[in-house]
Amino acid sequence: MISSRRNDKQCQHKAPPRPVRVVGLLALLLLLTAGTASAHMHSRGRWASEADYLAMMIPHHQEAVDSARELLQITQRQEMVDLLESIIAEQTSEIELMQSWLTEYHPGTQASDEYQPMMRSYEGLDSLEADLVFLEDMHHHHMHAVMTSRMLLRSSAVENREVGQLARNIISSQLVEIDLMRDLYAEWSDQDSFRGQRGMHGRRPNRRPGRSGR
Repeated sequence: MISSRRNDKQCQHKAPPRPVRVVGLLALLLLLTAGTASAHMHSRGRWASEADYLAMMIPHHQEAVDSARELLQITQRQEMVDLLESIIAEQTSEIELMQSWLTEYHPGTQASDEYQPMMRSYEGLDSLEADLVFLEDMHHHHMHAVMTSRMLLRSSAVENREVGQLARNIISSQLVEIDLMRDLYAEWSDQDSFRGQRGMHGRRPNRRPGRSGR
């Protein structure tokens, strides 16, 4: 009887299979990402406005552009150069669109100065380390944009068709880049997936306030 109880306790404390842990981590990531987006974009559980989405997405995009430009001076891999140049071109174009829509559709609204940076510094890192840190952070950065864009589309806050279409484009294009970044990370590191999104090199201080084009 005692032996049976011991076996039951051992079974209760046995770690879940790896796939279950992975699913749990992904679910936690989505909840945390959604919570971050909600904190930035929601007011009492609802989207404040289309203007808020544009005002927050402009500095979000600008940070991606700034980080990509910085890494272009460091990376030594053509695959990364191609990715960085694509991010710079696409998101710079979208920034210009969003700024024009704020002026046209929401006069008086400016890009948010409350945006909290997500990308880490590459200071002291070699080329490979910088590439991997960028892939880790930009994966999280892209997921945030995808989640906030999905929440916009699911809300009643979209006032102009162009803004809704931009949100759809952000979702589709950044999901493609997320898949690419996962593949590159797996190829260039000894990890088969992102380690807790930010765990490979440990947490590093965020860029100083005002880093992203402010």
